[in-house]
Amino acid sequence: FFFFFFFFFFFFFFFFFFFFFFFFFK
Repeated sequence: FFFFFFFFFFFFFFFFFFFFFFFFFK
């Protein structure tokens, strides 16, 4: 359960970073 939560958190962080980068680039 802890591992799954960690993975989900990492994925969310990556997605947020990607979105921020795209917005900044645009």
